[in-house]
Amino acid sequence: MVRPVGLWKFGATAKTDLDFLLPETASELHELYFQPHDDELELELPKEEPGHGHGARGFSG
Repeated sequence: MVRPVGLWKFGATAKTDLDFLLPETASELHELYFQPHDDELELELPKEEPGHGHGARGFSG
């Protein structure tokens, strides 16, 4: 899970916190891999604030 830390405005760069479970042993950690997918992922993004319309540079600033 990734969540913003502190105050954040739409379109601004945010400090984030990453939270996930780690395996209990080193050998299990060695076998761990990341496989991204967005199947059935529903995100509720905040509504755009005035002045951040067309031509905005996106979430990363």
